[in-house]
Amino acid sequence: MLIQNSNIEEVVEKIDQINTIDSCFMILIGEKSSIKVDELVDALNAKSITFMGGIFPAVISDQQHYEDAIVIDQIHTKNKPFFVEMTSQALKLEALTITNKGCLLTLVDGLSPNIAYFLDELYKTNGTSVNYLGGGAGSLSLQQMPCLFSNQGLKQDHALMLFIENSAALGVKHGWQELKGPLVATSTEKNTIKQLNWVEAFTAYKETVESDSGAKFNDENFFDIAKAYPFGIQKDYSEVIVRDPLMQENGALICVGEVPQNSVLTILKGEKDSLINAAANATDQAVKKRTSSQTNHCFVFDCISRVLFLEDDFSKELDACQKVLHENQIRTPLLGALTLGEISSFGDGKLEFFNKTFVIGLIQ
Repeated sequence: MLIQNSNIEEVVEKIDQINTIDSCFMILIGEKSSIKVDELVDALNAKSITFMGGIFPAVISDQQHYEDAIVIDQIHTKNKPFFVEMTSQALKLEALTITNKGCLLTLVDGLSPNIAYFLDELYKTNGTSVNYLGGGAGSLSLQQMPCLFSNQGLKQDHALMLFIENSAALGVKHGWQELKGPLVATSTEKNTIKQLNWVEAFTAYKETVESDSGAKFNDENFFDIAKAYPFGIQKDYSEVIVRDPLMQENGALICVGEVPQNSVLTILKGEKDSLINAAANATDQAVKKRTSSQTNHCFVFDCISRVLFLEDDFSKELDACQKVLHENQIRTPLLGALTLGEISSFGDGKLEFFNKTFVIGLIQ
């Protein structure tokens, strides 16, 4: 369901008309929507509607993305969404232990410094007993603010989760190609890279990127250039995990998502066609992993920086995804968000937090 206005009464009425006892409504809101989320929370609670959601740079409905709209999906489940505070002091995951295969829909505050720590602990608790799917909420301004909400209110520095009994067939691809590497992250702190090969991180990065792009960094244009040159973290069990450098500060590079100390990195480069093809390949990957021909939900979590890179060609990415779905007789509406980081497991593999990546989940 796509709603392109901010009338709370209309939003609540449309949800209430289809509400059932065992329902949870996923509500994804574009950050330029004028809807007052705290008032929406109160109005939904007054109707005893179970819900979870987040505020994102933009939302996806079929082959379009919207910065000021709301997308809503009804999930049939007896489970309730719940918050977990993502701090090393407060993180408690005992309640998350899951014994049967299903999908753990997971939204996080995309600007929290503790995402990697949280996901590591989540994976230690549940391992491969569940598939993981979700993304990072927050503002493209990169100013952290409350961005996740449920019946429990509006929060930041939290994860918001819902266990769905049906498993998800997942597809994960990014399409970025190696430009230079390997580079060792010889000094890092959470999501900040301080040194590469014992050299100041920005100095090492700048040399490669300026040489390839022909552009010169100044105080105003870091992200305009860097959006085409992310880092890749080398992994033994998958293609590289992309990390998006957002800014440089005193010679250090600040990324979306943590970069482990002494991890092996490459500098990546993007071509528009390879990113568009990656969306099609991820969708095909998910289709082939289905254990049932029935698809009740089709969720996409796609990095906002892919939009900033592809610009007017971004619609081709969603077109490529939709084409694969239709070729396989899947007519379920495509819903999702443009995110600050993407969450998925590689089928039965390890849980990861991605940047600049196209993630799709087909849930039966």
